[in-house]
Amino acid sequence: MEPENQALTPGIGLMLMFSQKAQQNTHRILHSVNESQDWEVVNLPKEITDCDETFFENKSFGGPLWAIKSMSPFSGVRIILFVNKNLDQVEAFYSLITGKKALAYNKIEEGLSSRTFPLSKQLELHLVSHPSLHSKKLHNVALCFGINDINKLCSEIAGGIRNLGEDHWQVKDPDGNIVILYSLLK
Repeated sequence: MEPENQALTPGIGLMLMFSQKAQQNTHRILHSVNESQDWEVVNLPKEITDCDETFFENKSFGGPLWAIKSMSPFSGVRIILFVNKNLDQVEAFYSLITGKKALAYNKIEEGLSSRTFPLSKQLELHLVSHPSLHSKKLHNVALCFGINDINKLCSEIAGGIRNLGEDHWQVKDPDGNIVILYSLLK
């Protein structure tokens, strides 16, 4: 049983970030969420969210957490992983998988640690750890990454990689999330 002071949330989230020019999209999505019986707004600890972010989940589906950021400096998508433990190990794992170095952000006094991997101009992977947040694993969701050299990764990933078929492999990150790797070269 989890301590009462911890918020339980899906371990993976997907945030749609809209620039100021796209506010109509933000309003339309939030209106649909508020009118639906299936969607519920989720209140995360204030240390984790910005005032222009709204998080919600589908009560019947049990999938990832969804979010809207309304005043983003750019339009894009942020994949969010809520890390329960071993943030440094999770960061090292995704650095190996993506080939990118994370931008670190810590608020020591608030217990917040986050890492952001800029994957492209409009896509980022965001790792978040906070003592009042505990995430549940999603067994029906996997993160997928295209890779160039599976042989290099096989020797560097602890716990090994499971072959799923031609040019597809499965591994778990240090926090237990399912990751699918596929080969970019043919």
